[in-house]
Amino acid sequence: MTFQFFSIQSQISVLVVNRARLNNENTSMEINYNMAVICKKCGLPNDLCACGELDKEETRIVIRLETRRFSKTTTMIEGIDPKLSDIQHIVKELKSKLACGGTAKDGFIMLQGDHREDVKSYLVKFGFTESAIEVQ
Repeated sequence: MTFQFFSIQSQISVLVVNRARLNNENTSMEINYNMAVICKKCGLPNDLCACGELDKEETRIVIRLETRRFSKTTTMIEGIDPKLSDIQHIVKELKSKLACGGTAKDGFIMLQGDHREDVKSYLVKFGFTESAIEVQ
C-alpha cells in the first residue's frame, strides 16, 4: 500500500491511497479531501482555535433581580454575547436545571423567580469565569 501526502494552502489536506496493489488492479485510486475550517479571527484551524474560550473569559456578566408587574420577581442576566455563545442552549439548560420559565431577548436572559446564586454557579460550569460574573 502506498501513501502520498500533498500540501494544499500550507496544510496537509489530501491523502492519496493507491488501492491498485490491494485489489491487484491497475486503475483503481481513491482520493480523500479533508479541508480544515479556518477561524477568521485568529487564522488557526477550528480544532486549535481558542477565540471562543478567550471571549468567554473577557465578558462581563451582570445578574440582577427585577420586580415585574403583579410583584413577580425575575432574574435578569445581561452581558452574554449571542454571537459568541449559543444563548438559546444556555437558556434551555438553565430553565431545565432551575425548573423555571424564561426566555432570551435582545441579549438578555430572563428567568422567572429569584435564582441569582444558582445561575452564577451554572454559568461557571458553562465556561465563564467567576470573577467576570457580578451578582446584584
